[in-house]
Amino acid sequence: MKDVSVDANDIDAVTDILCERLRSMRMSAMAEALEGQLDDPNADLRGFFERLTEIIDAEWQSRYDKKFTRFLKNATLRYPSADFDETIYDPDRLLDAAAIEQLAKCEWVDEGKNLLITGPTSGGKSYLANAMCVAALRQFK
Repeated sequence: MKDVSVDANDIDAVTDILCERLRSMRMSAMAEALEGQLDDPNADLRGFFERLTEIIDAEWQSRYDKKFTRFLKNATLRYPSADFDETIYDPDRLLDAAAIEQLAKCEWVDEGKNLLITGPTSGGKSYLANAMCVAALRQFK
C-alpha cells in the first residue's frame, strides 16, 4: 500500500490517489465533492470542518437519494411523482388543508393506524394516496 503524503509539487497525483481510494470504497460522491473543492479556487477560504462536512454530506445525500429511488421503484406507484403541491390544495377539491398537512407527516403510519380515502370519481384519491406513499418513503432515515 502506497503512503499518501502531501508534496506541493505532486498535489495532483495525491488527489488522484485519494479519489481513487474513495471510489474503491464506494464513496464516489465524496470523491466528486473532494475534486470539486480542489477545483474551486475559493475553497481555501472555508474552514476544514466546513469543507469536511460538505464532503460527508455529499456522500450521505447520494446514498439517501439512491435508497429513496430504489424504494420508490419497488413501490410501483401509479403516480410516482405525486407530491403535496398546490394542486392538492385546490379549493374545488374541498379538502381540509390542515388534515392533509397532518397526514403528510406520516405519524399515523408509525402509530399503526389505517387511512381510508373516500370521495367522488376523479376526485384525486389515487393521486393523494400516491402522495402519501411518497411522503412516507421520504420519512426513512
